[in-house]
Amino acid sequence: GMGSTFLTRLKIGDKLVDARGLSKLYQGKLTLGWAAVLFAAAAMPIAALLYASPGFRHLFYLLLYKLAGVVGG
Repeated sequence: GMGSTFLTRLKIGDKLVDARGLSKLYQGKLTLGWAAVLFAAAAMPIAALLYASPGFRHLFYLLLYKLAGVVGG
């Protein structure tokens, strides 16, 4: 009905786009590069929060020293 038609429309800028038309506009697939960017964007705030934790920071430095010992640095 009219209500479901209203819910499946999006306003993009000055244009009103139907849901069927939206799939034609965005046919691109998720490439490996974009997936890496998305993963990095999600991982950065998580890493910042973990690094702010004193216990995790201690564990991080301990692992770094262990890795340096294994590599020989």
